Order: sequence, then structure tokens, then C-alpha cells
Amino acid sequence: MLEEAGTDPGASPSPTPSAADGQAEPASSTRPGTPLPRRGILVALGAAVAVMIVAGVGVGLTRGGGIGAGSSPPGSPPTPALGPRPAAPDFAPVRANGQPPSDVMDALVVPIGATPIRTTNYDQGNGPWDRGVSFTAVASSGQLLNFFRFELAANHWSTRTEAAARGGPGTQILARHKSSDGYFWQVGVTVRRAPGQPRGVDTPSPFDIRLLQNVEG
Repeated sequence: MLEEAGTDPGASPSPTPSAADGQAEPASSTRPGTPLPRRGILVALGAAVAVMIVAGVGVGLTRGGGIGAGSSPPGSPPTPALGPRPAAPDFAPVRANGQPPSDVMDALVVPIGATPIRTTNYDQGNGPWDRGVSFTAVASSGQLLNFFRFELAANHWSTRTEAAARGGPGTQILARHKSSDGYFWQVGVTVRRAPGQPRGVDTPSPFDIRLLQNVEG
């Protein structure tokens, strides 16, 4: 699961499972009222559990554990003070070799006035591209959540899910975007209330955006 970029060792100032293919046992004839053989019950249960595991992992991002999540609400148009601006300049310090592709970056926006405070290199040059940027913005956590709910949908990020963030009060939105490089790119946006921030108060709120190239489809 994607989480905040604050404590990763790669941070720098600024910014399936596949279920084993099992062959079904040949059907055996049974008389009406005859209980299903114990082996048949175990095979059926095993198949059901495998389906549940695959579905659960599909909720989260490839790098990290799956999470339980529900569909993210669509959100409503943000106020002009929280209008969108491109996030590409904030990711410039961690982009390399054309990754993430321009079509992915063009689909990612942050609120006007959001300030990048650090970048994080999760992949460390080993494996699929997986990096993030942490920000603050003068808005309540609720306003930021509404912003990303609305803008991710408006910019065609699909399979949007939402769940409580790990490591403290907050919410994480997960979504993915089909890219011209042939892969889905997945994003995790984690929004938290600043320490001591009353609900609904427009004081600087932290949020993190993490992008991951999903080479497993």
C-alpha cells in the first residue's frame, strides 16, 4: 500500500499473487442426499479463498500490501482558491529516462499554492519506477480530499478506491491511469490533518503523492 513519504530512507529535501492453478477433481457420482466428499469440500473452499486473496491484493498497489478499501466518492468542483495546477514541475527532480511518461504527468494535478517540501525515491534505481513528493497546502484536509476526489476523476484516473491511511489519522486515495508506455501507472494520495488542526480549518495541511509503474498489469 502506498503511504506517506516522510520516513523513507530515500527521502531528500524539497520536492498476482496468483492463485496456484489447481485441477478440479473428476466429478464422482453421488446419490441424492449423499454428503459431498470431504476432499471436494476442501477443493471448493481453497478456490474461494484464492479468489478472495486475488481480489484483496488488487485493491492496493503492487509494491506493498493490499488494503481494504471502498470506492472513492466523486467529489465536487473545488473553489477557485483551490484550482488545479500541473504536478509535473514538482516531480521533475525525481523523473528520469522519460519516466513517468508525459501523459501520466499531464493527468496529475495539485492545488494552486501547494508547496513541495521533499521528494522520496522508493525504488532506489532497483525495479519499477516508484517515487513520490510531499506537499503542504493552505486548506483543510477535507478540502484537499474533495480536490483530489474530483480532479482524479476529471483527469481519467480509474479504479479509484479510498481507505484510512496507516501511521496516523488520514485518508488515502488510490487510482490508476493507462499510459502510452503500455503500462498502468498507479497513484496514491495521502491526506492528513496537521497536528492540532481542528476539522474544517484552513491551516497548512500535509499531503503526499506517490506514483508507481505497475509492470504487472
